[in-house]
Amino acid sequence: MISICIPVLNESDEDIARVVENLVDGYSEDDIELIICNDGSVNDDATFRPIESIPFGNTIIINNHKRHGVGYSLDRCVEQAAGDTIMILGCDVYPERGKWLQCVLNALKPQEIGCATSVGLFPGEFDINIPNKTHRYGAEMLYKITIDDLPPESELRKDPDYRDILNGRWASKKSDEPYEISCLMGAQYWMPTDFYRRMGGFDTVEGETFRGAIYWGHLEAHLSLKAKVYGEKCVVYPNIKAGHTFGRITEENSDKHRAMRDDYRHWNALWIAHTMLEESFRDELINFPHHSLNFSTAQAYIRRNWYKVQEVRQRNEREGKLISKSDI
Repeated sequence: MISICIPVLNESDEDIARVVENLVDGYSEDDIELIICNDGSVNDDATFRPIESIPFGNTIIINNHKRHGVGYSLDRCVEQAAGDTIMILGCDVYPERGKWLQCVLNALKPQEIGCATSVGLFPGEFDINIPNKTHRYGAEMLYKITIDDLPPESELRKDPDYRDILNGRWASKKSDEPYEISCLMGAQYWMPTDFYRRMGGFDTVEGETFRGAIYWGHLEAHLSLKAKVYGEKCVVYPNIKAGHTFGRITEENSDKHRAMRDDYRHWNALWIAHTMLEESFRDELINFPHHSLNFSTAQAYIRRNWYKVQEVRQRNEREGKLISKSDI
């Protein structure tokens, strides 16, 4: 059995039902387990909106009455997982209906995190077989990012001084066979459940103020670097495909997980740098970004949670799991 972990925030019932229908088509409750974490979704009047039922029997619903973040949601999902394998899935991702399970089972390896090919969809599209869609094959890990590393269509190119750290850049296809990549990407990936638990997931803590990765952005980079220090590898499977409706911040969706806010995204990058990188390498990177208002806000999050940053960093240092510049 595979446990599918899905974080949800202010997704409509229709969106959730569509993802669930796509996932469970042709499969029984013995095949898959759904674990859905509702991270403080609200009604129009700002009251908590629980998820009360899902049209699939083998489902665990976790209702967080307050928002804690996508990393926290995934950690809570994996705590509940009964399957030997977990699959992390965004609530805007559509694996090949009726095919994905056997493909993933055939691909599963004990020492790797598997990553599906991402088929880019526009909002309102759900069929990954639409002709001429962009296919992306995992990502290349970038430790320093400038305007030259951005895709031509990126809005960020309007700022010639743009700089960022610790993220993945979409990669093109290298082979028809599975091959190792430096960074996951695409919001559908799978791994042995015990590996996620052994590496501590996103290092969030239940019942404390620290919330970990709050929104999407840099999550795949975080897991990819954890795989590196824990002796695993990330592998893309060109023939396993999932449609991905990519989120953008708008007035209507600014509270959704899949829309990436820059201040939270920068927080995720700083959290990685402070907890996973050797001191001189960390300092080199955190002094590199363009110091925008959003980056300053992210630095404030770090200061407020400094006790937890230090706790995780000291643990990684004791266990010999800090990354130096010579390791990359």
